[in-house]
Amino acid sequence: VYKDTEILIYYEGDSPKAVWESIRILKKYGDTLFGLDHPQMLNAIQKANHIICNHNDWNNA
Repeated sequence: VYKDTEILIYYEGDSPKAVWESIRILKKYGDTLFGLDHPQMLNAIQKANHIICNHNDWNNA
């Protein structure tokens, strides 16, 4: 949590929902607050998680 440019309190969790629950505010929003459940964001995350490899990347020597 920031005040101006100073960090007042730092929260960490395994998911946005866990963080909001520990803060005890806005906990019903979870992923929605971060936009992580928006179709465009889900598509971008899915694309970023694909490993692309072809035969030119292999080192069979």
